[in-house]
Amino acid sequence: MCLCTQNTNGINLVCCNCKYSRKGIRTSQKQLEKCPKCQNELIDIGSKIEIPKKRDKKGWNKLNELIQTNEYFSVCQC
Repeated sequence: MCLCTQNTNGINLVCCNCKYSRKGIRTSQKQLEKCPKCQNELIDIGSKIEIPKKRDKKGWNKLNELIQTNEYFSVCQC
């Protein structure tokens, strides 16, 4: 994944199992932040993806599909 167009100060970290999300800061090292509920690793989906509300099951399923197919990585235009 190229970081050239990603905003490094406003990334979204998500856990689709718990429907948990929060903002984070990307560092040059691999982040290993854990979900406070299930202790799985939070997934960095960049800053361009909208996070669904916790009650939106379809939205979270769609987000999980994007993560599984790595489509959220296609932000870079270089």
